[in-house]
Amino acid sequence: MIKTLIKKLTSRLTIKAKLIIICIIFLCYPTVIIGYFGYQHVSETLKEKSFNYSKATIDELSVIFSERLETLRAFSFQILYDNTIYEANSDIELGKIDYSWEVNFTKYLKANLYSKYEFTELSVFFTSTEKLYQVNKSNTGNTPASFISADLYRQARTGNGSPVWVVDQQDNGINDLYLTKLVLSPSGSGSEIALIVFKIDQSELFKTFKNFEFTLKHDLSVTSSNNIELYSFNTGNQRIELSKLQLDGDIPEISETRIGNDTIYYVCKTMQPSNWKLVIKISSNELLKDVKSEASIVIILCLIGLPIILMLINFLYIDLIRPLNLLIKKMLMIEKGTIGVTIDISRTDEIGYVIRSFNNMSQQIYTLINKVLKVQLAVKDSEIKALQAQINPHFLYNTLETINWKAKINGVEEISEMVGALSCIIDANLNRSGENTILLKKEIEYIKNYNLIISKRFGTKIAFVLNVADDTLNCKIPKLIIQPLIENSVYHGLEMKKGGGTIELNIYKSENILYINVSDDGLGISPGTLTSLNEKMQEDIFNNIEANIYDSSKIGVINVHRRLKLLYGDEYGLVIHSRLRQGTSILIKIPAEE
Repeated sequence: MIKTLIKKLTSRLTIKAKLIIICIIFLCYPTVIIGYFGYQHVSETLKEKSFNYSKATIDELSVIFSERLETLRAFSFQILYDNTIYEANSDIELGKIDYSWEVNFTKYLKANLYSKYEFTELSVFFTSTEKLYQVNKSNTGNTPASFISADLYRQARTGNGSPVWVVDQQDNGINDLYLTKLVLSPSGSGSEIALIVFKIDQSELFKTFKNFEFTLKHDLSVTSSNNIELYSFNTGNQRIELSKLQLDGDIPEISETRIGNDTIYYVCKTMQPSNWKLVIKISSNELLKDVKSEASIVIILCLIGLPIILMLINFLYIDLIRPLNLLIKKMLMIEKGTIGVTIDISRTDEIGYVIRSFNNMSQQIYTLINKVLKVQLAVKDSEIKALQAQINPHFLYNTLETINWKAKINGVEEISEMVGALSCIIDANLNRSGENTILLKKEIEYIKNYNLIISKRFGTKIAFVLNVADDTLNCKIPKLIIQPLIENSVYHGLEMKKGGGTIELNIYKSENILYINVSDDGLGISPGTLTSLNEKMQEDIFNNIEANIYDSSKIGVINVHRRLKLLYGDEYGLVIHSRLRQGTSILIKIPAEE
């Protein structure tokens, strides 16, 4: 019954309407069905990779930071090993202290304070006599005695002789961080002798996380045992408040909560024995922002393509129906007695076959037309094969851009980075704009992409250091004069060096002169080779001028030197300094033109 109904409906539709319906179905099906499931798959893949990365990061940071905290705890025990604190308490109680005694005791405290760079202040409060001694590394005032004798003393007692971390909290965060330890009598009676307080330099304590910030992809926080935020790193997106996360009790390794229209995933790990927590916070909206953006672009492109498809359908309709109407007209002419009627058309589809058959039955003229058609088809086929045999750099560039787009959609950021970098290099070498000079900042972008590809190949073996003065970025320089020097450092200086090394690019200007220095700590150049190289650089620059300037396959150190002399004069060019097994430095000197 359904088949009959469909047949009745389609029989009433024109060919044009049928084509439109079919094309709309084939357009909407992949957009809605395949696009939806593709989005879901990419979203889950991104989440899984982000969770795995966050768990690995938090495990590594937890081990490193726990070791640092444990070192400080161990030091709070170690300070009692020489019995100085016990002896000082006895002297104070017996009244055996004087100015010389206090000077020596202060020196002892300073020696312990300066032995750890995480400490900024050391205080010792003797319980029975309420004597307080404080030293610090700065000229700022000491911690108030009232705070030490009251709040710190109260919290230190909860440790029963073990070190206790104390947070001095303010409304907008923490004010100070302390490590406290209550000194008990060595006789085992449990009586309290003194309170030792180490004031912590928070910037030094949390330096571990500072070193990791350039690799972090999401927000990171360190909280105390009562969920006070001690340290936080924000990736630049909207800050996620810890107060909105459930961080109490037994927290699963990966948890989530809903905040507004966003789902927040967080990975939490508790560090013992401080009971502090490391928390990485992941915003679902930020995580999937690029995926949603790409999905929106796909939908927009499909909607934009709909009018084009309708135009193509109309063109297809005209292309099919008009020849048939013409054929009917010619057939009526033959029926009326007109001999030798032909239809001049060069089609290779079914309609073309019908028309050629008609022409063959009409006149011998068809033979001539058929020959012409064959010749035309042969010429077209030769042109197509010739085009197919060529490798078009522009096609390669556009293809790499497509691969880059696909890699981003599928979340393969490393491939996307490498393809994007290679596209930039190919685009620079194509020189489609025909420009001979470019702004330095464009050349730097090209160098960064080249260095990205080199880093992917050699890993950490070769490091790049880039120091570019801001006032040089708008200077114009000849195109592709820096990359050959960096390539020379890679393949002749560092590739064969055991352990690798560093390439440093320094760019600055002075008195309207632009200086570009490329240096490395590689294998260097032997004295004989360096002498030969300098002699070649002094040769007549007007020999093979065209080859020196325009042949990109011969761009090297000598070629760059000769190009600069041709463009700016003999006072400009390259200066090479090198020592065998110590490294090479190449300095470019050109006018600073904007």
